[in-house]
Order: sequence, then C-alpha cells, then structure tokens
Amino acid sequence: MTWNLEGKVAIVTGCASGIGLTTTRLYLEAGARVFGIDISPFPEPSPFSKAHSHHFYFHRADLTTPGACEKSVNQCLSKTGKKIDILANVAGIMDSFEAVHKTKDTTWDRVISVNTTVPMKLMRAVLNDGGMLEQKSGQIINVASKAGISGAAAGFAYTASKHALIGMTKQAAWRYHHDGIRVNAVCPGGVATNIKSSIKSENLDQESLDILKPFHDLNHTPDGGQTISPEDIANAILFLSVDASRNVSGIIVPVDNAWSAV
Repeated sequence: MTWNLEGKVAIVTGCASGIGLTTTRLYLEAGARVFGIDISPFPEPSPFSKAHSHHFYFHRADLTTPGACEKSVNQCLSKTGKKIDILANVAGIMDSFEAVHKTKDTTWDRVISVNTTVPMKLMRAVLNDGGMLEQKSGQIINVASKAGISGAAAGFAYTASKHALIGMTKQAAWRYHHDGIRVNAVCPGGVATNIKSSIKSENLDQESLDILKPFHDLNHTPDGGQTISPEDIANAILFLSVDASRNVSGIIVPVDNAWSAV
C-alpha cells in the first residue's frame, strides 16, 4: 500500500536526527512538504535527495523559549503558504534515571518543558493559527515512550512527562474527533538513537548507573529483545498521518517488539 501525503504540510520536531530525521524523510517521500524544527543544526550535506530537499524547510529553534512554538508555526505558514495538516511531536529528552527523592528542580523543569509543555504549545498553535480547527482536518502524532504506559526503569521526571503526553493525546483525540482532527501517540521501546548517548554518565550516581547499564547496549533492550530502529517508529508515525488510518484516533501504539506486553 502506498502512503500518499501529496499536497500536505507537516511539522516535525527533532528533525535533525533519529526518529525525527527518519520521519521527515518518509513524509517527503510520501509527497508532503515538511517544516522541520530542531535545537541542533541540520546535518550537512543534506541526507535527502535534491528533489525532496526542495520541499524541506529547516528552522533551528529552542522551542522551550517564550513564544518560540507560536513563532515556529507562523514561520511554517509563511514558508509553505498553506495551512498545516500534520504535526509530529518527536523531539524529547531523557533525565538521568533519578528517583523522585533525587530529582532536582532544574531536571524536572527542563524535562517537563521539552517533553510535555512544548508539545502542548505546538498542538494549540496548529489547531488555532495553523488552521486545523478552521479546515476541520488534521493529524497530530505525539511520540511518547514505553515509560508513558508503565512505571519503567526511566527516571521520575521522564516517566511523568510521557504519562502526561499520553493523557494529553487521549483528551485531545476525544475533544476534537467531531472536528475531523485525529490525535494519536506512538510509544517507542529501546531505540538506537542519540537520546541514549546524550545521557552524561559522569553526572550519574551509582544507583542510576546500575539502572542505566542495560540501556547502553544499542543492539538490545534491557529485557534482551532487539533494539528498535528509528525507521520502525517513523513507519508507525507515517501510518497515523495518512488517510488509510482515517478512523484511528486516541490510540497509543507501542512499537517495542512486545517489551510492554510483559
């Protein structure tokens, strides 16, 4: 089956690497115009073909700064000249696997800001300024985590942020289902992306190091299963973005090779 996004405009956060970069590529290959946002620079040379690069717009921004989400959506509209059809909230950060009694205010604030508040602000902006409510159509896909459907081994702040994102997904799906707007979430398991390598081991105490140790193997999940590739997650995001999934809304899709089944 061909996933067709011809004529669609999509926003993808975290587009410079990992799941966000792969999602961007799949959207472009399906015919969408993509406005990618990332706090990091985009890789050079471009990993996209010349034909696809003409339909990609990169916007470097720290979305946690005041007004950045709204400005980014308006920038997308000015670049594409169209209303926004798809929002893929992919960007996220991890904590350092701290339990609540060791969670610092700075860690909590940063993780909640990136993983929960930014997706909320972007959802609000595409519904209003982005035109989804006006055009009575749109797809929003939030990338949560296995940690959002269980207690998991991740830290307190990260787990809380992903549980919140799932709650946001379900509430918004119900609230806007009469408006033709679908909202779903994908929950990756262990994925071979730089979100793991970005954890600074030198900042961890021994308890956190012991918890984190199994996660450092990018070829396997902590329970011995195979690590998921960014493309596995991006394919699920793509499916939730196309008309073939037109009656799928409010669902939480684990992509973790049955890790969450136990």
